[in-house]
Amino acid sequence: MKIGNSELIRNIDNYCINDLGIPSIVLMENAALKVIKNIDFQKFKSFTIVCGTGNNGGDGLAVARQLFSMNMKIDVFIVGNHSMSKDCFANYNILKNIGIDIKHIITSEDMINLREALLENDMAIDAIFGVGLTRKIEGIYEEVIKSINKSNSYIMAIDIPSGMKCDSFGILGTSIEANKTISFEVYKKGFLDYEGEKYTGTIIVEKIGVQKSKESIDSADLVIIVLDSSKPLTDEDLEILENAKSKKTIVLLNKIDLEQAIDQTVIEEIVGKDNIIKISALKNEGIEQIHDKIESMVFAGDVKNSSNLVITNSRHKDALFKAYNSINDAIAGIDQRLPYDFIEVDFKNIWDYLGYINGDTVQEDLLDTIFSNFCIGK
Repeated sequence: MKIGNSELIRNIDNYCINDLGIPSIVLMENAALKVIKNIDFQKFKSFTIVCGTGNNGGDGLAVARQLFSMNMKIDVFIVGNHSMSKDCFANYNILKNIGIDIKHIITSEDMINLREALLENDMAIDAIFGVGLTRKIEGIYEEVIKSINKSNSYIMAIDIPSGMKCDSFGILGTSIEANKTISFEVYKKGFLDYEGEKYTGTIIVEKIGVQKSKESIDSADLVIIVLDSSKPLTDEDLEILENAKSKKTIVLLNKIDLEQAIDQTVIEEIVGKDNIIKISALKNEGIEQIHDKIESMVFAGDVKNSSNLVITNSRHKDALFKAYNSINDAIAGIDQRLPYDFIEVDFKNIWDYLGYINGDTVQEDLLDTIFSNFCIGK
């Protein structure tokens, strides 16, 4: 079991976003799906989701959208009047655009709707504060947390109960008293407190970032790992490299235009010297080597290609790539339980892109080309 503090969690997030290239909004969506996975829908059909304005609140809003797409009854609240984080605001706008009523709690007068929702619904989901909280909980936040605790709702906390310390033991004035906590990546240090179970309930730790990369590696024929050569190797880097060593792997050491801090000998021991390419994406250095390396591996049979199909028309190739991407979008939409209207758009795009190949769909730019080069009479 890995135990971590808030700094480690921030480092993991930064690694996933900056090194692995996983957008922060995707991490938030992954977190929401892990929360959904841990809800017993045989028992719970209606939900009160109480969110803050930071990324923990964004997780809660993403959970609300997932529940809405499953036709569950939801009541969504945002506590406080602070500006929202970028990803929280993105999820907020999505909910507003699909017509979900979001109630704001700023003063004690705004508590009436929350108390009614807590009375009516089966589960309360706490997404007010995350691991970054360091100040004592006071004012409207204290009032909201105490109301949730007094309710008869089953309480689920996202990542950490709001008000519980992450890096040390105890609470910051008051804390959510959850029945279950769905935490991400690592077991928080604050969970080790003997009295912590009063606030966390059952703790489930889910992977939302690095684990996705591992799953992708397992299913890949060729793995390309991009590392920042201006920084030392991290434990996560080594973990990814170890997972990839049984696969055909190319390691790209990016930022060679900067002062080097990475230990290349360690990488060579894992993947071999011949599979390392030094590049500078900024200065476009080493890019041709990547092309040559992949080409040599494919034609040498190191990377298997199960299809004998060769596409010679650039338009057809472009249409197939777009159709493929739309298929993946549709699959992702189904997995995320998005409304059918969203998925229908992807299926229409697939049909249109394939139509470009067999002639069922005609692109406007193709017509322009025809008319500009030929004189068409009666």
